[in-house]
Amino acid sequence: MANPNGVYAVASIKPDGTILNWDDKPQGLGRFDVGDQTLWFTKDIRFDANGNDFWVIIKYFGFQRRDVAGNKDGNCRQQFTTMQAAAISRRLTDYYSGDEDKIISPFNNPRSRSLGVVFESNWILES
Repeated sequence: MANPNGVYAVASIKPDGTILNWDDKPQGLGRFDVGDQTLWFTKDIRFDANGNDFWVIIKYFGFQRRDVAGNKDGNCRQQFTTMQAAAISRRLTDYYSGDEDKIISPFNNPRSRSLGVVFESNWILES
């Protein structure tokens, strides 16, 4: 039997601009394409004291429509099993910590390096 969570391991991840979060603060938006389904997630960049190195902070994941991304209402986000959540977490970590071309700042700054990915509590809804 094929691994149904394996689709998340090959998801395409792309930056998708900036939106206003539920509290009217600008928030980075990412796009997570799995087959014919697109999900969005909000993220921040937190810089280290040296001003160059950074962490990627995943805030909310699983928005089914771009226009509701940033809303903290759980009704706007898809729910996932624990195994799916783990697979999605691995894919996001691999993407932001790996060599894939990210074409956005600070990834394109040769003086900067990613220090890892941090997932905020309740970043994903588990069923």
